Amino acid sequence: MQQLLATTHVDSHGMKMTREALEGAVRQINGNIVPGMGVEHDVTIPPLGKFVEAFIYELPDGELGLFATPILYSEEKSSSVKLPNGEWGRKDVWEDKRPFADKHEEVPEEMEFSYDLVNFETNDELDKFLKKLEEGGSFNQQLLIRKSLIPDPELIIKLTQQGMSALVAYKVLNTFGKRIKEDLNNDLINIYSKIRNAMINYAKYCIPKNRPVTYLLVLPGSPSQEFVIKSTDPNVAINAISAEEISKALSESERFIMNFDVKKIQFVFSNEEKQWKFNYLLTDTGEVVGSKEAIKNREKAVEMIMGQNG
Repeated sequence: MQQLLATTHVDSHGMKMTREALEGAVRQINGNIVPGMGVEHDVTIPPLGKFVEAFIYELPDGELGLFATPILYSEEKSSSVKLPNGEWGRKDVWEDKRPFADKHEEVPEEMEFSYDLVNFETNDELDKFLKKLEEGGSFNQQLLIRKSLIPDPELIIKLTQQGMSALVAYKVLNTFGKRIKEDLNNDLINIYSKIRNAMINYAKYCIPKNRPVTYLLVLPGSPSQEFVIKSTDPNVAINAISAEEISKALSESERFIMNFDVKKIQFVFSNEEKQWKFNYLLTDTGEVVGSKEAIKNREKAVEMIMGQNG
């Protein structure tokens, strides 16, 4: 059964997709990669399935709709898998072996910040945030487009090649107990100064104020590596993504990359255990491998949605 994914109607945020945008989505879905089915814009939940066989159809009012066939994960085709960290996880497979689309493959020239306009109460608040970002130096920006009325605030921070190289160099030196060189130390200071500035000011100006902020640190490329922390206190998030903590997570990530054909891998920070933990990964052959916790959270989210629709 086909599902309506988007239309050329004006949405609740006053935005309208063009025919060209819908046609681009059709080419992507029917191409070499496929978009995953998410849950309530929660980046920590593994994909539920894939969208395939996309087409555009004229709606009764003359507007256009983008339709595609959803293929959900199947318990019958899923299996337990031993993870490199010694824990047991779950692997989902599909007959369609095309990999999931990953928007974090491209490495930016400048550190990149992505955010949703609806998480700023006024344009004045947005301008204040952008001015604070400018104080930290040059940067790129991208807009997140999410269809919830006011989704939980989310800030994506994508590193440059220089930033990633600095973190990897720190990890190597730290692993072997070597002294951090002055040039590397200065690079890290500059990188984290810009990140800290963005996190603190995003928390200051974003809405809703009563919800935790999702901070997503991305090391782009192939594979891409994501580090997600949710917190109401930006200082907690800043401490979690320190060079020392990320270094430990990168070492863990390497073990997974050596054991799976990883296209994307994600770690989440446990506020209870004060450490980074593997969440899920996507493979080059379109599989999803998730931790027990990630799969459990996905099942809870699906049950909640089914209950609301029931």
